[in-house]
This record gives sequence, C-alpha cells and structure tokens, in this order.
Amino acid sequence: MARLTIPADPQNLVVCRLALAAMGGALPLSDQAIEDLKLVTSEMCGNAIAHGYDGADGEIELEFRVSQQELEMVVIDHGHGFAGPADGLRPGVGLTLLTKLCSRHRITSEVEHGTTVVYAYPLAT
Repeated sequence: MARLTIPADPQNLVVCRLALAAMGGALPLSDQAIEDLKLVTSEMCGNAIAHGYDGADGEIELEFRVSQQELEMVVIDHGHGFAGPADGLRPGVGLTLLTKLCSRHRITSEVEHGTTVVYAYPLAT
C-alpha cells in the first residue's frame, strides 16, 4: 500500500494525478486506463476538497492498494461528511465517471467525520 496525504487545496490536484500516473505506470495498465484513472482520481480528490471542507483548511488522503487482480484507490477527507445513503447523491461528473470507468466503488460518510471513496480498476492479465 502507498499513501499520500496533502493539504485540501485545489492546486494539489496535479499531485494526485502524478501519484496515480506513477503508480499506474508500474502496473499492467494500458495508457488509456491510466488516463481514465487520472481523471477519476482528480474528480474524487476535487470532490473531497470542495465538498469535504468548503474552503476551510484540511487534508485529503489518497491510498493505492495493489492485488493480483486490481488497483484499488481510496480518497479520504475528514471534513463535513453527509447524512444518508451515498446512493441518494445527485450524480455529477465524478459519480458518473466512477460508475462508467471503475469495476467497483463504494462511498461512505459520517456527518462531521468525513467521507471515504473506494474505487477499483482491474489489472491486465
């Protein structure tokens, strides 16, 4: 597992994309898969920054977990969180990308404790 913790600042989204590109480049993923995952990761980290902290100071964590079958990514914020089930969220660009480009995803949140988004992409065999 690899973990990156950065300040919740939109200027740091490039760091998230670069981390994904570095991790993906070492795995059996196509160039298109890496580009897709950079887009998803940028959206998930951007959502954590925008919705988790609403401009207040905070941090986001980005984790990469590799198994023989997949690359699993986790984006965590410790911000505001939300009540209710994640499947009740209004789909925007990020949720649409999660559904279309990832093999699985899960969103969990707790008010005033933050949100965790887990998503995965299969490795080429």
